[in-house]
Amino acid sequence: MDVAILSSFLLIWIVIIAITQIPSKLSSYIHDIDYFSLIPSWTFFAPEPGVTDYHLLTRIKLKSGDVTPLVVESITNNKIITHAIWNPKKRKHKVLTDVVQTFARLSFESPKDLSLTTPYLLILNYISQIYKIQYTGEQIQFLIAETKGFKLKKDPKIIFISNFHEL
Repeated sequence: MDVAILSSFLLIWIVIIAITQIPSKLSSYIHDIDYFSLIPSWTFFAPEPGVTDYHLLTRIKLKSGDVTPLVVESITNNKIITHAIWNPKKRKHKVLTDVVQTFARLSFESPKDLSLTTPYLLILNYISQIYKIQYTGEQIQFLIAETKGFKLKKDPKIIFISNFHEL
């Protein structure tokens, strides 16, 4: 008896989930009354899928005036099997990825002075925290580059270069 009740409940739940995946008045109504978020809404394909990757690069201007080579900052973490269970850096990487993407979008939409925007200041604060102990008194600069596709057929396109800032 208990198995039949559980099986019936799961069958009804799966049918409701299937129904709500197709946008309609019924699916909107079901989501409106789903107070405990028991009915997921899956979107496997974005209306405008991402076709570019953004990369954050930094370099240091030393007191002597020399500039170090560009260093690619890791804004995504390497995927390993244990990250499916435990990934404490996921949110940090997600925030940084979102900030870099937002800043890249801002630089396309309004290419005027972006140095006082929130994404600019967040990126500057992030990279300054990484390098301030090692390079106290030096200056730091960041760049955002864009690549397209899995295999790099073209050189990365630099879409923004910041001014140098004191560490």
